[in-house]
Amino acid sequence: MLLAVEILAVLAIASGAFLYFYFIKGTHDQMTEKVDFKQDDIIINTEENVSKHFDTVSEKYTLIMLYGVDSRSDLDNTLTKESNADSEILACIDNETGEVKLVSIHRDTFVKTTTGKKNKLTNIYCSYGVQESLGTINMNLDLNIKQFVTVNWKAVVKAVNLLDGLDLDLTRSEVRAINKFGPHTGKVTGYTYHYLDPDDYSYSGDKKTASVHLDGVQAASYARVRNVAKENDEGESEHDDIARASRQRIVIEAMLEKIKKNFSLGLLDDFKREVIPYIATNIELSDLIGMVSNASKYSIGDQAMFPFKDMYKDSSNQSKAYIYCDTLTENVTKLHEFLFGTVGYEPSSAVKELSDFITEYRYDHR
Repeated sequence: MLLAVEILAVLAIASGAFLYFYFIKGTHDQMTEKVDFKQDDIIINTEENVSKHFDTVSEKYTLIMLYGVDSRSDLDNTLTKESNADSEILACIDNETGEVKLVSIHRDTFVKTTTGKKNKLTNIYCSYGVQESLGTINMNLDLNIKQFVTVNWKAVVKAVNLLDGLDLDLTRSEVRAINKFGPHTGKVTGYTYHYLDPDDYSYSGDKKTASVHLDGVQAASYARVRNVAKENDEGESEHDDIARASRQRIVIEAMLEKIKKNFSLGLLDDFKREVIPYIATNIELSDLIGMVSNASKYSIGDQAMFPFKDMYKDSSNQSKAYIYCDTLTENVTKLHEFLFGTVGYEPSSAVKELSDFITEYRYDHR
């Protein structure tokens, strides 16, 4: 449900052999031993124009796909497959400034896998695993993502609890919704849910919000809320999975800022013991060390939802609730401008073919 930018921030102080061998290497081994493929096994688009594009882009930016899965099990194999990826967030890290752009990819986005199967993105992860999910995203969006981090609900609950909770601005409706999801979240993760009384808070301001302190189960439940509209920074009302994705990014940013302010070796050790067992990644140790050296300057920058606003068709009223890019080529062009500042990006022939297929498929299945 959350990503692991916060995990990188936890590893921000990494000088000395002790920290390297005890924290970084040990932590890395715990996370990567759950992955049974190499980065080079992930399919990317090798068309000449895409390859040239990333020859330049990769020098400045690091792409990491961040998954939150609905795994109800402590088994390692449910982190990388057999669980729906209800949160799929692309983190684009500016290697020079440390700014992290976040793009939530709608879980119901209609895609074609690398082997030609048709489904919504969240189901690709469950049915075929993280490797195919990454390849599918790369081929549909003209990306070359090879690194990922996956967490489950328990990782989120434990991490927030270790940070002594989060203070978030919530509406009365959001507090009520947290109470709706909370008991189930607590049952799944093995924690007691503590009821929030909506009448305990004074809601004020244009958005009628109040600062509410959330523990791990409450914060994870907030990140699950999708049936309550949310007003974004532009004053527009967000609904359903778009609102939920926005809430997930809010929790991520709050965790990152709290970790940066409260970092200690004790916290680092607690994370290594309590949280890391519920995280999987394929980030190489050398890459992790490079990120660690810059982690203290990480900050959340611009955020977006893919497909972009007014650039998709929603078929949630049908038996198969898909989100169709309208069109895929236009969305991909805008995505590359958002991530890399590439104005007028020309999608690959593979994306153009997929775009035509999606449009035709949507018309045939109205």
